[in-house]
Amino acid sequence: MGRRARLASLAWDALRARAGGHPAIAARQERRLTDMLAQARRVPLYRRLWAGIPERAGLSALPPVTRAEWVPAFEESLAAPGLTRAEAWSYMQNAARAGQPWLGRYTLCRSSGMAGRKALFLADQDAMDVYWALWLARGWLPWLGMAGVARFGRRGGRVASLIATNSHYASAAMVRRPSPLGRMANVRSATLSILKPVPRLARALERWQPAALVGYPTMLDQLAVRRREGALALDLVLAVSVSEWIEPASRPRIEEGLGCPLRDSYAASEFLAIGFECPAGWIHVNADWVVLEPVDEDLRPVRPGETSHTTLLTNLANRVQPVVRHDIGDRVSVGAHPCRCGSPLPAVRLEGRQNDVLVFSDGAGRSVTVPPMGLIVTVSGTAGIESRYQLVQTGPSELSVRIAFRPDAAAGEVWEEVERRLRSHLRSLGLPGVRVVRSPVPPGRSARTGKLRKIWSELPVATV
Repeated sequence: MGRRARLASLAWDALRARAGGHPAIAARQERRLTDMLAQARRVPLYRRLWAGIPERAGLSALPPVTRAEWVPAFEESLAAPGLTRAEAWSYMQNAARAGQPWLGRYTLCRSSGMAGRKALFLADQDAMDVYWALWLARGWLPWLGMAGVARFGRRGGRVASLIATNSHYASAAMVRRPSPLGRMANVRSATLSILKPVPRLARALERWQPAALVGYPTMLDQLAVRRREGALALDLVLAVSVSEWIEPASRPRIEEGLGCPLRDSYAASEFLAIGFECPAGWIHVNADWVVLEPVDEDLRPVRPGETSHTTLLTNLANRVQPVVRHDIGDRVSVGAHPCRCGSPLPAVRLEGRQNDVLVFSDGAGRSVTVPPMGLIVTVSGTAGIESRYQLVQTGPSELSVRIAFRPDAAAGEVWEEVERRLRSHLRSLGLPGVRVVRSPVPPGRSARTGKLRKIWSELPVATV
């Protein structure tokens, strides 16, 4: 079966499963989970972690996998023999390869790791086809509707994605992967780096004139302000949010400013199409292909309506690197009642992934907004730091960095590199006068949520 035929078959199955309601979704999940657990038992990592657990044991009897266990176990986690972390990491050193098939077959992406080492995730072509089918059948088509599809086509069918392009993040792995729909889809897709200044991005968008815009909500918010002020001429059909949490107050501002609906998506390196937002504002989980388990601090399931301490994810599509009960760190609450949109798929809300947009003074009386994701990708590529750094705006022209270094790193040299990267990024945004200082305060987790917040401001916006 060719790729287009397989994509059509998967999309049709997704539509049939939703139409079949809870029984159809549950039957598919059970069958695929049984097959995936059988596959995972052939993988060295799970043979070791599940030693002594009967094969007939259900999912809840299996131990969760933390990042600390996953990061050093790349080779152990693979069903494909002969692939090594060193080879994968070497391939990923070229950011231009993000989304391009490794060895002609696999998609690689990375996430933050432990002690400076990155968690690597590998997906085969079959898994990528599932992600594509879910995005089409349960994301783009429902979001657009028949009228929207027609308008999208009349506007040229072009899509622009504003993402971090300087590494193999999940968003780049999905957006920059060659489309199974063929060349016509590929030439209608453009990717722009969020590390560029907003005015430069706005000019590029005006030249490209996309019908749909995909990006981090903090970036979409800034573009919405420019369009509302007459500084950006776009005629959009749809805006799609990725990676970041949408602040409730920003949603109407984005929709009004961009002149189109905004829809949210839920994805992770472990599964690139976890769920999609419905008109009622809930994220509906693709439960026929992924299992989400919201759990408390003792890893016990939380009741519907309660917010979890973390969430465990099991991927039912990716057989080359099985992901079973992986702790993804997200705080999730499951809807206690059926969603009024009518979808039988589980409805969830996410808490977290919340970082402030920082506002600095450029020294000439003007305020410059700095999206958080650009700062995160600027720092996270530095060798020698641990992943639990924090960036805090402590003054109109001061950024304080709370940082921890790897035990084997030369702290002074690594700090100079972090400072250089941040100053270079801020200078590119028109902020050469912002001071970057190393804080004596170590990175710390929130006392309320237990999570590590990356970026925030200690100043009210009116101060700048």
